[in-house]
Amino acid sequence: MSDTKSRLPLLGNACNESASQQPTNISPFDKTIRYTQSCHIPEFHYYWINKNGKKVVGGPHYTLFKVFKEVTGISFECLTPEPYIFGAEKNGTYNGEIGLLQNGSADITANKFFISYEIFEFADFTLPVVEFSWCITIRKSGEIPFSKVLLLPYKKKVWFSVAGVLLITIIIWHITNTAIQRRPKQSQILSITDCFFKVLQVTLTGACRQCPCIFHQRCLFGALLLFILVLSNGYQGHLLGFLATPPLMEDLQTLQEASENLRHIFAKGLFESVFGGNGASNPTLRNLRKKIKIIKVMEVRKVLDSIVHGADDGILLSRELYYLYSHSPHFTRNGNPVLRLVDECLISPGFSSFVVRKDSPLKNIFMPFVMHVVQGGLYDHWILAYRHLMVANGVLVSEAASDRVKYPFALTLHHVEGAFILMTVGMILSFVTFLLELLIRLICWR
Repeated sequence: MSDTKSRLPLLGNACNESASQQPTNISPFDKTIRYTQSCHIPEFHYYWINKNGKKVVGGPHYTLFKVFKEVTGISFECLTPEPYIFGAEKNGTYNGEIGLLQNGSADITANKFFISYEIFEFADFTLPVVEFSWCITIRKSGEIPFSKVLLLPYKKKVWFSVAGVLLITIIIWHITNTAIQRRPKQSQILSITDCFFKVLQVTLTGACRQCPCIFHQRCLFGALLLFILVLSNGYQGHLLGFLATPPLMEDLQTLQEASENLRHIFAKGLFESVFGGNGASNPTLRNLRKKIKIIKVMEVRKVLDSIVHGADDGILLSRELYYLYSHSPHFTRNGNPVLRLVDECLISPGFSSFVVRKDSPLKNIFMPFVMHVVQGGLYDHWILAYRHLMVANGVLVSEAASDRVKYPFALTLHHVEGAFILMTVGMILSFVTFLLELLIRLICWR
């Protein structure tokens, strides 16, 4: 780490040469060296001059971590779920508050960029699963008020969900009844409404009665309403993003080979949703789950109990990292740690991105899943779960300022579990079945 500063090239003529080095010991477990550079860049789409003299161009949708990779020359892969650029203060001066610039709405009145980042070098200690020689973490200086960003949006979303469900249900009900009234009386096909009520009756009673639908779907009506609920919340992209996720079965062998070091990596739901159901009919999955310690994300309270009592099996945060984050100046307010339990969920403001070592066997497995799902918008339900998975074969979850922490799912994480993903896929399939059935009925009515 002593030559790190020499590997920090000047960012072209746009930056000054006063890169300050401020060693700070946050905890007995690590050695922190802070580097600061300030740059004057005359255009909105900022650019960097890397060590090879090549201009690296970026903008509102450019990943800041990639810039750091170019600037520092440190080899690492980052799975940041959002493109981070510099947050602006009211006077237009960009400073160390790294954040997401939304729709270019920041007041850009000064062309001064201020970069502040930290490189941690862990000194002679080993995490429970893997050794880390370094990691990069970008932290935001301010903290987010929980009452404003967590509770209020949640209440609004609930009311919007209820209103959206009622409105869309009334519209579909009206269209369906109109179509039924126009059908020929000699038609022997039962109406969709009759079918829905029959399916609902079968679903509620649990009786194995014959459904009059063309496709004997027991939960068609309920699935349609659930799909409407998701639709009303604007989750279309989430569903499409999940369907666009590439299959991970081809990497299963890699996962099996690394299974001894993957005790803390995936929540139960990921296996159930990606590798097929609950594993009852999947012998490969059953064998795999025997080797890997699978942890429910909801058990954060037990995790902290394990940390306090010194247990090293089945914990998500190592004692070293928990100590580091709890006592870091960036994670304290008035000297008190801001890491806290909220509804059985460990909340750490701005705690949302991923750093994966280049030589990690997880690279081929973890990266496609995260990147594709995030592009589709499933971040709210899934990626927040991995904020807690700190120790796993070369994977370290790092902090980066994110607007996503304000989402209500950060409060409870109820939507993180595999049941939601399975329900989502089921809703899509059921809705496609409904559209196919509706098409057949329209053809028959003609």
